Amino acid sequence: MPKRNIFFVLLIIVALLSLGAKLYHYLTDGFSSSNIIYVEMPDNSQTPLESEQIKLLTQIFKQSFTYMNRGTQCFAFVSDDKQYVLKFFKYSGLNPPPFIYLIPEIYPFKSYKENWLRQINAKRRELFEGYNLANAENKDGSALIYVHLAATQNLPVHVNLIDKIGLKKQIPLNEVVFILQRKGETLRARLQKLLEANQIEQAKQTIAAVLAMYVSNYQKGLYDRDHGVMYNIGFVDDKAFHLDVGRFSKDLQMQNPQKYKTDLAHVLWKIDRWTQLYYPQHHQSISSFIAQNYFNLINEPFPKEHLNTEHHANK
Repeated sequence: MPKRNIFFVLLIIVALLSLGAKLYHYLTDGFSSSNIIYVEMPDNSQTPLESEQIKLLTQIFKQSFTYMNRGTQCFAFVSDDKQYVLKFFKYSGLNPPPFIYLIPEIYPFKSYKENWLRQINAKRRELFEGYNLANAENKDGSALIYVHLAATQNLPVHVNLIDKIGLKKQIPLNEVVFILQRKGETLRARLQKLLEANQIEQAKQTIAAVLAMYVSNYQKGLYDRDHGVMYNIGFVDDKAFHLDVGRFSKDLQMQNPQKYKTDLAHVLWKIDRWTQLYYPQHHQSISSFIAQNYFNLINEPFPKEHLNTEHHANK
């Protein structure tokens, strides 16, 4: 075969392989074992597991976990019994890309490289600190079963995963960063179900549960800088909890209602705005309920018209 034809054939093969890789990435939402297994586990201390914890985790991980969805930072899998969600952090989002280490340590590349590494490490540290904080001080309010941020040796050996296209994978749990959490129904889904059934009082009680959860957090000096309330708040039975605590922070000044009132107003504004957009026929009743509860807590009118809503609209 002439060299020109060989080159053409090789070019087609490379193009097909590249297309196949992109198609696979699209079909699997980018999930792969290599995207969740860290070459070097983060430098965090991990509290040794007690025998009862090992027993519980061993029982839970006997079942398979099927791909559910992905977020900005995690892939989420749901257990066969629909009771648990297993989250894996994306390696690609929390670790420097390999090419960055090829950047020479000379001006002006050195400062660029250092800044990039600093930003990625700060992002990972902030995320892990949020989960550690929630696990230590708000475990029940975050529906957390187990937070695994450092290497261990006594977890069940593997978990069986089923990815988005039905392929099965075995993941060594001791070697990966993961979060095990109770599965809940999002605030958005619950309110949608109740409002479509004209169950207004039950919808109000759902909002009251969210309000009580936030106030309970504030009283501990805890607050969530993620205001994606409709998707980030979940329910197990009638109990509200945080689905994602990667942006959890602690500030004892937040125990003062005069300090947390603006944060609380933004939370309630997101619910008020969502109701107005999707269920305008119920908005007046829900909005009045929100305003009254805010006044009861803060002893001030609900400042809906005076909030910097553009800043929080997509958070």
